[in-house]
Amino acid sequence: MIEQTRETTHITQNSAQSSLMRHIRFLSADLGPRRPASPAERAAADYIETELSNIGIYDVQRDSFEATPQLAYKVVPPFILGTLGTLLSLGRSPFRRVLGALMAFAAAFLIPSVWRLRRMPWEIALPRGHSQNIIARLKPTGKTHRKIVILTNLDSAHHKFTADPQLVFLTPFLAPLAVFGLIFGGLLSLFDRLAWLRLLVVPAAGFGALHHSADDLTGSVPGANDNASGLSVALTTAESLSDQPLTNTDVVLAFTGCAESGGEGLHAFLDHHTDEFRNALFIEIESVGSGELCYVTHHGLSFLSSYDSDPDALRLAERVAAARPELGAMGKPMLMVSGQSILADRGLRGLTLTAYDRLTGRSPNRHRYSDTIHAIQPETVERAAQFVWQLLKTYDA
Repeated sequence: MIEQTRETTHITQNSAQSSLMRHIRFLSADLGPRRPASPAERAAADYIETELSNIGIYDVQRDSFEATPQLAYKVVPPFILGTLGTLLSLGRSPFRRVLGALMAFAAAFLIPSVWRLRRMPWEIALPRGHSQNIIARLKPTGKTHRKIVILTNLDSAHHKFTADPQLVFLTPFLAPLAVFGLIFGGLLSLFDRLAWLRLLVVPAAGFGALHHSADDLTGSVPGANDNASGLSVALTTAESLSDQPLTNTDVVLAFTGCAESGGEGLHAFLDHHTDEFRNALFIEIESVGSGELCYVTHHGLSFLSSYDSDPDALRLAERVAAARPELGAMGKPMLMVSGQSILADRGLRGLTLTAYDRLTGRSPNRHRYSDTIHAIQPETVERAAQFVWQLLKTYDA
């Protein structure tokens, strides 16, 4: 009897892995790179919509929106502003010095906001593309007492120089240096001191603009880990819920577009639904294709733009991790920017589930050409799916 149970469990696990890998293979290998607001991103949305419709029990809708298709449009302008302001302040006119200092201060203020994926005022004048969110809803079998939103994104990123494993650990030091350099240069400008030192701010700010621009000029990545793996887990969760719907919890699955260009899809979703989900719990599934599972306790590129996950959500994750130790999930701070920054700014509760490499502590192959189906570890994706399922069941209970 015990052997029969083990055999049944093994068959079930193999079936789950097969379903998970089928989704990842189609999205990353068959469909390929899915740049924000691109035809491939729309094709991914079509695939998700079809899969959900085939399940047959979900209320599925497609919400269209317009968004900037490249992250550089959001990130680069503050660095340009700081560069121009510093150059302007080198003139002998007091007016130019004051104006240049104010421009440098403004840039220093805006850069951390950009790293938090906040909307910037200049975006309204930038090129925009067409994107979409796919939203699926499932009511519980009983009376609704709570709501949960599963978040994941449709698009994939460019290959980024700043994501090089040899360089990425410099980010927490270089990022504040750029901000404080602009502030220091602005103060020197106000008092007309040390022009040679202020001049050093120019190449530093200019380099910030150049390397962020270069990140968006490189080729696209297949996005198997980031984030076909998250899409696959969300779809598999939808299938599981069709067989075992929750008793007391409304479930919403939000597949958002243009995440890689600054979280535009999540912004668009919350523009229409923040009040509806004010008390909901948001679970973001991000890059769970290989490595060790973790729920992120602390996010951000530096202390100037850091943020924490919701304490109640963390307690829930800790409870699930303790109940299912074989899944190997643990709480961990991560050097990453996620949709949780947007949720935190709007006063919403959330948690990010991701995976990391033991050696580097980073998400494997994230924003790299190596993010292919061949680098996916099926057992990691399956453990992520099981962890999400256990989160739902525990929260419902």
